Amino acid sequence: MSTFFAGSGTTLHAVNLLNVEDNGNRRCILVTNNEVSDAESKALREQGYQPGDPEWEKHGICRSVTWPRIKYSILGKRDDGTILSGEYYTNQTVSKEVERSFYQLGFIDNPTELTTNAKKQLVSLLRGKDGKSQLPQSLVKADSKFIVSDKHSATILFDVNAVNEWLEALEDQDHITDFI
Repeated sequence: MSTFFAGSGTTLHAVNLLNVEDNGNRRCILVTNNEVSDAESKALREQGYQPGDPEWEKHGICRSVTWPRIKYSILGKRDDGTILSGEYYTNQTVSKEVERSFYQLGFIDNPTELTTNAKKQLVSLLRGKDGKSQLPQSLVKADSKFIVSDKHSATILFDVNAVNEWLEALEDQDHITDFI
């Protein structure tokens, strides 16, 4: 896509935002001049500047509006280091709330005494809203203190003494919504 009269750079900014949204690879070429407003032109001439002078050019729309907008939206911050907020920044990380369910089953005094078979029985009881098993019993091993799987939305902690290991294994497992 190419646009003449780039203005403030909204076209390129929109293309960048769309590419971030869907991992696209759209390209955009903006063509414009570096025109200054009539009022600025008059004031700059009174100060002895003319088109082409650095002082004149820094007030042009391309250098003072279009280029900074595109640069800031890509980098996420202004030249002074001020961080952009909102949906202006194309590399913005978006946080969202995910509905999660937490369950506590407590019927054994010493969780380390759970046999592999008992753990498999517990796992078989875990059903999602659709009635299907949330975790396959094949994930249970003799030494399983917990189960965290990249492929399943549930996790189970068998041994409360392993809670720190479990929490570490849960890092970046945003797909997990049910905690038992």
